[in-house]
Amino acid sequence: MKQRSAFLGPLLILAACASEPPAPPPQPSAADRARAAEGAAIAAQLVAENEIEKANEVADTVLELDPYAASSHLAAARAGSRRGVAELDPRVYEEAVRHATLACEADPENAEPFYVRAKLQFDRMHYSRALVDLRRVLELDPAQLEALQLAAWSHHSLNEPRAERAAWEALLAVSASDARATFRLAELLLASAEREDKKRGQELLVKAVELGPEDDLALQGLARLRAEQGDAAQAEELLRRALAAAAASGVPLRHGDIMFSLGAVVQQQGRLEEARDLYEQCLALEPDHDDHRALGNLGFVLIELGEKAEGRRYLEQALEQETNKRVRRRIEDVLKQLEEKRAENEQSGEAKGP
Repeated sequence: MKQRSAFLGPLLILAACASEPPAPPPQPSAADRARAAEGAAIAAQLVAENEIEKANEVADTVLELDPYAASSHLAAARAGSRRGVAELDPRVYEEAVRHATLACEADPENAEPFYVRAKLQFDRMHYSRALVDLRRVLELDPAQLEALQLAAWSHHSLNEPRAERAAWEALLAVSASDARATFRLAELLLASAEREDKKRGQELLVKAVELGPEDDLALQGLARLRAEQGDAAQAEELLRRALAAAAASGVPLRHGDIMFSLGAVVQQQGRLEEARDLYEQCLALEPDHDDHRALGNLGFVLIELGEKAEGRRYLEQALEQETNKRVRRRIEDVLKQLEEKRAENEQSGEAKGP
């Protein structure tokens, strides 16, 4: 028994030692703090220049020099955020959030670390968490445009139109010439059931295009309104401007969406061959993502052009993806008519005989 106790004593001491947290790093010297602050500024500049690998290397050095400063952790959070975007690695995001949290704790009256953490949460689609930090940012700096914009998009992602509208209103109160905010608020107002909201939405949509004459989304929104008002010529002119802007943006889905809208306006004007070309271009933009609207409209156009077999094929593909009941019924009715016509032709041919 005594022998067992003799062994247990050292083991218990070792276990106690192992459970103790590691000793914190030593306090940095004044020279190291100054070098760390300088390095944090350099890291921020590298992030702005999209030099992500270098920014992370500098941030690591900054943390070694001064692991206590808010600016050190903020540098690591910013660099880690961009690295996470590049690598799509959730562990990188989590580490960046940890550093942003340490920066928030070290400097709770500074809005910047709270914004950085909010952006990290937004990028991970944790919109409610992002909004918690954004409220703190706006408490500290009510005119922070980036925070107001991120709050609006967070509410948009959470399907909270009233809160999104309030955020865009707040942003425009600070920056009345923001074209994208004007456009988004216009869309929300146009979706309202209130007549006054709709009227203001139309006015803001026109203003959004004036503020951002190369903003493809605003141009498309105004074109949609003009098409609803029966002004196909202006709708087409706006969509062609939007198409050029979207092509320059390099975002295939936005480019394809505008091309589809242009095809629909051209189709309404009876220019079927041109509409066909536009729908085919729309489908060719993203071979792995067939737009069921373009498939359906191309099918209808081909049938009108007399290419019924090819049109039927596109309509069948569209029907597999279409969820709108009214559109589904229209496609089903056309396919039924084609089948009835085909059967009728076959019977007529048999009746005539050889």
